[in-house]
Amino acid sequence: MQLIKTALTSKDNETWDIVRIGMAATLIFILVGSVVAMILHAWQWNPLELGGATAAALGGGGAGVGMKAKDEPEPKPSMLTDAMHAIWPISTGGEP
Repeated sequence: MQLIKTALTSKDNETWDIVRIGMAATLIFILVGSVVAMILHAWQWNPLELGGATAAALGGGGAGVGMKAKDEPEPKPSMLTDAMHAIWPISTGGEP
């Protein structure tokens, strides 16, 4: 659940990002639509047919996230520090 929240929120991991949610919903729609077409209509799955739609969804979502990057709320300093310590443990001089 934490992975989903991290993927769909902005830099502060608290504010839900509508662009990222829309991009995820579009990709899920493409995936579900492909499965339904294969089951109901005996459609032979061809990745080249879905490549354009998937590329457009990812490209548009990436452009949307990039355009609003300057408007995202900054993370709280304590959260940033905790994340840095989780990645690079810093010795405090005591036992590890």
